[in-house]
Amino acid sequence: MSKPNIIICMCDELRAFEVACYGHPHIKTPNMDRLAAAGTRFEIAASNNPVCMPARSIVLSGQYSSTCNGILGNKSWTSNEGQWIMPHYPEAGRPHLKDKTLAESLKESGYHTTAIGKWHINSWPDDIGFDHYIIPRHQHANRAQLFTEDGGEEFCPDMSFCVLVPPIILRARRLMLMEDAL
Repeated sequence: MSKPNIIICMCDELRAFEVACYGHPHIKTPNMDRLAAAGTRFEIAASNNPVCMPARSIVLSGQYSSTCNGILGNKSWTSNEGQWIMPHYPEAGRPHLKDKTLAESLKESGYHTTAIGKWHINSWPDDIGFDHYIIPRHQHANRAQLFTEDGGEEFCPDMSFCVLVPPIILRARRLMLMEDAL
């Protein structure tokens, strides 16, 4: 038998019982229902910190958010008289991880791993084991959502968005990013 495909959908502030496949009587979620009917649902889990960044880190690392990356809220750092409060990473861009991440474990089992969509974790996907990624360049901030594929050139995934954001603004943003990198 071949290995099954694995899709992990992570949504912000979405409880299981807010979708039809988990029993909500009014909300219609036909695509999620089809995925749930054809697969296995992850039904028993708990998070000591069920907000965006910490919850994502917990799922990918299998650790508490305070030990895997020090994140206790939606910001990656807090200021203490100008000092950043953050754990020292053993590797650049990699959270404080003692063990393999979910992506690294899947790769060892012969899976090709891809992260798509909102990321909002301190490290880049390839730092923690993903083979490929397409994510927003600026996390989830209230900005124009330019995406990057494997860290490459920014692009607009939706042409209607590109029409709304004039090319001159996109070019200016790229130049600012280039200056920041120098």
